[in-house]
Amino acid sequence: MGAAGIQNEIIRKKFFLGIESDQKQYGRLPGLQPPAWASAGPLYEVFVRNFSKTGNLNGLTENISCLKELGIKTIWLMPLQPIGRAGRKGKLGCPYAIRDHLAINPHYGSEKDLRKLVSVLHAADMRLIIDLVINHGALDHVRAMTHPSMFRHDRQGRFTRKIADWSDVIDFDYSSADTRKYMLEVMLYWIREFDIDGYRCDVAGMVPLDFWETALEKMLKIKSDIFMLAEWQRPRLHMQAFQASYDWVTYLVLKDIYQGKRPAADILRWLNERQKLYPQNALPLLFTENHDFPRTPVVFGRRSFYPFAALIFAIAGIPLLYNGQESGLKKGISLFDHDPIPWENQNQTIYDFYKNIIRLRRDNAALASQNIKALKNDRTASVITFLKSAGNDEVLVILNFGSQRTKIKIPLPAQYHIREWRNLLNTSIVKKGQELANIELKPYEVLFWKRKTGHLDSAR
Repeated sequence: MGAAGIQNEIIRKKFFLGIESDQKQYGRLPGLQPPAWASAGPLYEVFVRNFSKTGNLNGLTENISCLKELGIKTIWLMPLQPIGRAGRKGKLGCPYAIRDHLAINPHYGSEKDLRKLVSVLHAADMRLIIDLVINHGALDHVRAMTHPSMFRHDRQGRFTRKIADWSDVIDFDYSSADTRKYMLEVMLYWIREFDIDGYRCDVAGMVPLDFWETALEKMLKIKSDIFMLAEWQRPRLHMQAFQASYDWVTYLVLKDIYQGKRPAADILRWLNERQKLYPQNALPLLFTENHDFPRTPVVFGRRSFYPFAALIFAIAGIPLLYNGQESGLKKGISLFDHDPIPWENQNQTIYDFYKNIIRLRRDNAALASQNIKALKNDRTASVITFLKSAGNDEVLVILNFGSQRTKIKIPLPAQYHIREWRNLLNTSIVKKGQELANIELKPYEVLFWKRKTGHLDSAR
């Protein structure tokens, strides 16, 4: 749903840095273990209506090989179901105003088409999760007339909703046993019938936590490696309901850094704080754009976005790409009308950048690990430096968020000075550690240096 609505809901409750308040910190608890595949590669968000010129599932299936070539491992489909007719926004309506939770939008194709997509993805060692929107339904939802008690009502007995701006939907009432039974049926249906691999759960914090916990228990009996992503920020969600959740704070801190409202070092402070707040296995969803926010070059600048985008591939969590992001497009996609992505306008330099950092994350376990050591430098207002490690795999990350060429000093630990480091973005460049302790950076430069361990580095 719209970012404004989510922010209003956040303001209504007690939050710390955008995180719903819990009575304790969860950093010493394990939380739910994610399936191994969940963090194997970036998550790629697809709006079927506008992904291809045909605007259907087959248009996506035909391009799976291109996404695999980019390095994508998991696809997230925005809502597939029919859209309500009453109170529609735009000509075609918002995909989050679902009319029937147990059907496929006929404009997208058939059940056969969805099964084909899942089959093609699984054959390519890729996964599929779909949007699950169960806080609300369209004004003319198929159950609104036959089972009105499933929905919330105001004092006058009229259907209502928590967020006034969402004028094309009404909220489900989870005090109703019929609502809970129906929504559990919905969640099991898409797994049983189509073999999907999980859900991205819209405004998850607006649905009772005990429902999510019960639902996960039921789903795991059908598919043991099911994946649950919450569009919400609350550490407790990770204990028995979700393996991943949104990290809006990282996005907002990066935005403040770009606008000069915060020093660059603040992002490392937040990452350290996040580890204390969240269970150890919790996966944050990391992004610089999605369907609720403008395109990356619009928010972070067409020439300056590189270090901001690179960061989300250098820290623990799940990096997200929104369809068209890899092409460097500035124009957003309409949620309410047919507005195909202009793939012909792809910027090859930007595409190559994303392909390279996806590859680096895949080939270097240190980048996805939770082991991060901030290294103070003498330009922390605009430059961050940190070490990532996983076993013997160690990578030094240097990101210049500033618009100026600058020389920095990095207090690299003494034991690293005599070791050689290979530049992962240009593997022909090798430097000794002492050379990296004093280095000159170009504006918005991104550097990944991998420590050699006495044998030829495996980076390609």
